[in-house]
Parts: sequence; C-alpha cells; structure tokens
Amino acid sequence: MLRAYGENARGGAGAEVVRSRQNTAGEAQDRKEHRIGGGKGLEVHGIGGGRMLEEAWNSAAGGGGSWARLPERGGCSTMEDISDCRSRTVLHDRPVPAIHGGQPRSVDSLHYGRVQEWITVTQLRIALVQMNIEAGNTEANFAKMERKLEEAAALDPKPDLIVLPEMWNTGYALTEIRNLADPDGERTKKLVSEFCRRHGVNVLAGSIAQLRGEGVTNTIHAFDRTGVNIAEYSKIHLFQLMNEHLHLEAGGAAGSFELEGVQAAAMICYDIRFPELARKLALGGAKLLIVPAEWPHPRLHHWRTLLQARAIENQMFVVSCNTVGESGGSSFFGHSMVIDPWGEVLAEAEERETILVADIDLALVDEVRGRIPVFADRRPELYE
Repeated sequence: MLRAYGENARGGAGAEVVRSRQNTAGEAQDRKEHRIGGGKGLEVHGIGGGRMLEEAWNSAAGGGGSWARLPERGGCSTMEDISDCRSRTVLHDRPVPAIHGGQPRSVDSLHYGRVQEWITVTQLRIALVQMNIEAGNTEANFAKMERKLEEAAALDPKPDLIVLPEMWNTGYALTEIRNLADPDGERTKKLVSEFCRRHGVNVLAGSIAQLRGEGVTNTIHAFDRTGVNIAEYSKIHLFQLMNEHLHLEAGGAAGSFELEGVQAAAMICYDIRFPELARKLALGGAKLLIVPAEWPHPRLHHWRTLLQARAIENQMFVVSCNTVGESGGSSFFGHSMVIDPWGEVLAEAEERETILVADIDLALVDEVRGRIPVFADRRPELYE
C-alpha cells in the first residue's frame, strides 16, 4: 500500500496534499491474521498509522500464556525502539525464542508458538522538507532547519524518515564557503543526532558545506532512530555551471548504507546525470535512492526526466528533496518527488515551501525486478 498524507489529511499544516495509490502487494499486507498455538492470532497492519504488531503471544516455550499489548510500532530490535518503525520481518512457521523474565526485551525474543508463513512488512513513511535557503546566512538556515525538523516529527502519523535538501546550511555562497562551512560537520551532527534520539526517527540531513582540513565538501550525513551517524557521502560530481569545481572538493566514494534493514543509497543533485553511479548503487543492492538537491530553473523537465529514468532503469524507489525560492542569485523550483520502481510519480510538491509526505512499500522493488529481470539479463562483458 502506498499512501501520501497532507494538509487536512492527517498530515498537519504545511504538508503537501497528494493522492493515494495502491498496489497488490501493499493491499495484501493491509491486514493479515495468522493462527498460532492455542488458537491465538498475530495481526500485522500495513496502512496509515497501523503497521504494528498489535498483539503478541506472551508465552514461554511449551506453555500457555496471556495476551500482551505491545507499544505501537512495527519493526525494531528493542522494546524501547518499538514506536513508529514500519519495516519488519515476522517469523512464521518456526518457533521464536521465549520471553525473558516475563517481559520481552525485544520483539525477536517473544515466543509466538509455531506460525504458518513468513511475512515481510517493508513500508516507510517519508517526509521531504522542501524549504528556501538563505545563501550565506548560516544562523537563519540552522534555525529554519530545526523548526522544519520539529514540524515534520509532529506530523500524525509520524514519518520514519525525514530528508533535507542540498547545502541547506550555507546555500550557494561559494565565494565565502570556507568561512561558512561546518567544521567536520560537528554542529550538524550534534543537532540532528540529538533530534533523532528525542523523536525516534531516521534523518538524512540533506547535504551541508563541510570544512574538512583546508577544503570544503558537499556532504550528506544520515542518522538512525537512535542518533547514530550511519552514513556519510560527499558529492563526487561537481557542477561547473555553478562553479562548484572552483570552491569545493569532490568526494571519492559512492554512498550506500542500510536503513531500517533495507539497502539504501544517496546521490546529490548533479550526480543524477550520471547513470553509471545509480547503476553501481543498484547492483550493490540499493532499493531506495535518496537525492537531496538545489536544482534551479529553467531545468524542471531535466529534473523530472532524470529522476524517473534512474527509477525505471534501476527498478528502485527514488526520493528527491529540492530547495525552493530565490537564493544566491538563482531561482529554485522545488518539485520534490517520490517515484516508484515503475517510474510513476507518487507524490510531487509544488513551487513553495512545504513538507511532502508519502508512504512507500519497498516490497514493490522485488516485484518489479521479478517481472522484468533487467539485472539478470545484463551483458556486462560487452559494455566495456
């Protein structure tokens, strides 16, 4: 099930209204009940604010038991983490280890008895923070970033992942960038890590101008629900039309990481013009590609076409977060997007500040790759 939430639709003020979409795999995961020992059941809810293990069989191995209500979460490793997570593999047709001391320390430590099948719930709710950036005004940009993160975390239902745009801390004030850049990203990392711990959400913190030694990189930091910095990626293709090559240093490695147990990857803005990079990430297992950007007028057609092409040719979700408005002498058009593995635009923002929210079901990636076996049909020996 894919569903987008917005203003007047449980999304909170300032969220973009987009239409809902469904797919067969998502509908099948909406609600399932499975019989286990003692005639009890396990329900998995796959839409809206549900997506949780609603009840679990609270029993030691081999014995009877009673029902225990779990906190409303659907897929993390500890009881403290079980609040909003929506990516889970539920073990079926095999016993799971018994509870410890009457209170499960983790979902995997619950003994459900013997269940009859496997289910994987792989849904994520994503919030894209499309905002205007004041070139050269780092204090204003940090203040806005913190406000927007709080707005996104306050959405009901809460997102699993929040994404910020490219170079949000400085904008394209490139002639001043050495004085403006965040030394080793420390200010950004401290603020975002604490936010993730407090709210229990993942954040891909867009990209920042990061001072590293004598140079400045355009760098992504990603954080999990506990505040751990799980990924760092510096833009490897510098955009000469905006003089990036004169003021920034290019990164030296691709950006792959694991998010909620799913292989994900990141590219930054101009990177999407290089299909070789996206294919490398897909071959490495990426099912979700996240693209922070500052993509300006007049190239909206390029933006849409390139993002959809990367989704179609690699059969993966592409999530792109652009900036919007006037900044540093350039005009940015927004149109942040969520695109499925068929290349369909599931959600698209307008040309204004907003928080665009959409649900994706990553099970669709395997379905599409199974129906059109692009990766199996490759002939890499002929491509050199």
